[in-house]
Amino acid sequence: MDDLKQDICAVDDPTKFNSDIVDLDERLIKHLPEHLRYACRSWHWHLTDIAESNDVYNQATGFLFTHLLHWIEVMSLLDDINGVFLGLEYMQSWLQNHSNREPGVGHLVDDTLLLMHRFHEPIRRASAHVYYSAIPLTPPSSMIFEVYAPKLKNIPKLISGDVLPATSKDIRLPSSTVSFSLDRSWVACADPRGGVEIRDVATGILIHGPLSGPNEDFTSIDFSHDGTRFCASNESCVVVWDATTYEIMGAPIQLTSPGNVRLWEDTVIVLSWDNQVSIWEIETGTLVVNYAITVDNEYAYAVDLQGTYLVMPTPEQTIRIIYATTGDDITKEYTHGRIIKEAFFSPDNTRVFCLYHDDSHVTILDVHSGRIIGDSINVDRDDFDQSRITFSPKGKRFVAVKGRSATIYNVDTGKLMHGPFEREYELAGADLSIEETRLLIWDGGRIFEVLDVPSGNVVATGERHDWQGFNLLSRHGDHVITYPRYPDKDMVITIFD
Repeated sequence: MDDLKQDICAVDDPTKFNSDIVDLDERLIKHLPEHLRYACRSWHWHLTDIAESNDVYNQATGFLFTHLLHWIEVMSLLDDINGVFLGLEYMQSWLQNHSNREPGVGHLVDDTLLLMHRFHEPIRRASAHVYYSAIPLTPPSSMIFEVYAPKLKNIPKLISGDVLPATSKDIRLPSSTVSFSLDRSWVACADPRGGVEIRDVATGILIHGPLSGPNEDFTSIDFSHDGTRFCASNESCVVVWDATTYEIMGAPIQLTSPGNVRLWEDTVIVLSWDNQVSIWEIETGTLVVNYAITVDNEYAYAVDLQGTYLVMPTPEQTIRIIYATTGDDITKEYTHGRIIKEAFFSPDNTRVFCLYHDDSHVTILDVHSGRIIGDSINVDRDDFDQSRITFSPKGKRFVAVKGRSATIYNVDTGKLMHGPFEREYELAGADLSIEETRLLIWDGGRIFEVLDVPSGNVVATGERHDWQGFNLLSRHGDHVITYPRYPDKDMVITIFD
C-alpha cells in the first residue's frame, strides 16, 4: 500500500464533510484503484493467516510508521470506520503473538485505537479530521503523536481550551427497577404491568418491548458480566433474555424469595433470603445444584454473590469465600497465611482482590492458582470498600481511588496504566467508559469531572442532583448518567452532556 498518501482523492479542502464531496465516487475510482481498496479493507485478514516471518513483520511495521493515517483517511472515504477498529484489533493480537515484537510498535497501535475511540465520529464524517483535529488534540506524549505530528504541515496547534459546565436533562422512567446495558446505550426497565421495557438512555424513548414476563412486577434486573444476557426476577421467578435479540431464553425459572441473582455462562445462580444457593440451567429450567450455607444471622444480609463466588463476612471480622458451584470453602487458597478483611472478584472471575488485616494495600490474586499478580495497590484502609475499586465495563481495567487521587490499572497484570490523577478534593468514586478513554470522578458532595484518560485533561464538569446516587459514563464518555440510590415509585435519570 505504498501508493497511499494524504488527501489521496485530491479534494484539497480539509473542511469538507465526505457527504459534501459531490463527485466522491468518481474521485475514488480515479485515485483509488480496486486493488488498493481491497488491500485497505482486507490486509489484516491476510496478516493473521501468515506464519511468523521477519519480512512480513518489517513490512507491517513500515506500514504502521508511514501510512497509518493515510489508511484511516481511505477507510473514512470508503465509509468503513468499523474496519479501522477491526484492523487495529487484529494487528494488536498479531503483534502480541510475534516473537520479535518491539514495544514501540505495540504502543503505536494501542495509541491509534485510543485516538479512534475519541475521534471516530468526526473522522467518519470528514476524512481530513484524522490530520487536522485528531492529531493536534492527541497527547504529545503518545506514540502516534510523536510519529506523525512532525510529518504533518499546516495543521492547527492546540493553544488552550476552557471547560464549560455540562448541561443536563431529566428522563423519567416508569419503574424504579432498572439496569444499564454493558455499553450504557440502553436501559432495561421493569414494566409496572409485568415484563421489561428496553429504552434508549439518551432520550428515554421505548426502543423494544415490553418483553414478555409474569403478571406481577419485577423487583431486580441484572446483566451477565459480558453483557450478552440479562435477567429479571421477583419473589416467584427469574426470566432470562438475550441482550442482542431481546428474545426470551428458556422458560421462566420458578423459585421462592431470590435475594441475589447472577447469570453465569448457561446458568442462573440464586442466593435466596433463607441462605439457600441454587443453580439452574437457563435453557431447560432444570435445577442442577441446591444447598444451604451456614452464616451468622447478624451478617446474613451482607453475603454477596459475585459471579460464581460467595463472599461472606463473619463475626470475627474476617471473610469466608465459598465457590458457589460446589459449596466448598476456598478461603485458604487466598490467605497466604494472613487474615482476609475484604475480598471481591473481577467481573469475569479471573482475579480476586484481597485486603488483609495487617495491611493497607489490596493484593491481586489469580483466582484459579491463588498466585499474587503484580504489585499491591495502596488504599485507604480505614475507609475502604468495594466502591474504592471500580472495574471498567469490559472488565480489563480498574480504577483505584485513594484520598484525592484516582489511578487506572490493568486487571490481568496489576500494572499501572494511567495516573495517578490528582484533584484538589477528596474523591468518593470513579467510573471508566467502555472504551476506557474517559474517566468520571466525583466527590462526596455533588461535584463531578470527566477526564480524558491519555492526557488527564478535564473535558467536562458539573454538579449532580443526588450526592448519594449512582454515576456512570456513556459508551464514548460523552454523557454522564446519574440516578438516585433510593428512587420513588418511578425513576428519574439525569443525562449530562
